Amino acid sequence: MLLVSKNEMSAKLAKSWAFLSGVDLTFTEREPHTIHLHQHDMAVVIPVTLLKQASSRAMAIGLIIDEHEAHRVASFMFGISPEQLTEEDVRDACKESCNVLGGGLIFDEVNKLGIPQEISGDNFLSLQQSSSFNVTFSSNDPYDGRIVLTILDLNDNAIWSKF
Repeated sequence: MLLVSKNEMSAKLAKSWAFLSGVDLTFTEREPHTIHLHQHDMAVVIPVTLLKQASSRAMAIGLIIDEHEAHRVASFMFGISPEQLTEEDVRDACKESCNVLGGGLIFDEVNKLGIPQEISGDNFLSLQQSSSFNVTFSSNDPYDGRIVLTILDLNDNAIWSKF
């Protein structure tokens, strides 16, 4: 899988987030295993299919988004007030956010993004710990809201069968 350079990732994430939410944030690369999930965080992953790989290999793009940001992006995305949102609206917005944010980092047309899936925080951390490589970017606003995007190289498709 070919990714845009790390230098471009921050700018692309900021631009994509502004498009999705109407809010300007900056994204900074972080040490992957320093990110901790909180009780009200949502976790979404998208499997990535590597079509030109000779051996079985699993990759994923993961998004952690806190409840405040999840509601803010859903309200903006659907053009309705936060009070009118359903939980399904919020889940859909988080999945679409993962799709847009992650898809903007891949420029290799021979690979495909799968369907975004909501998973538990424990399963997200397990995927992250099982990966041999990951790149993690976090938003600059950890007190008002938080968005974390991680690209995971899971080494083997068997990992997905656990989830």
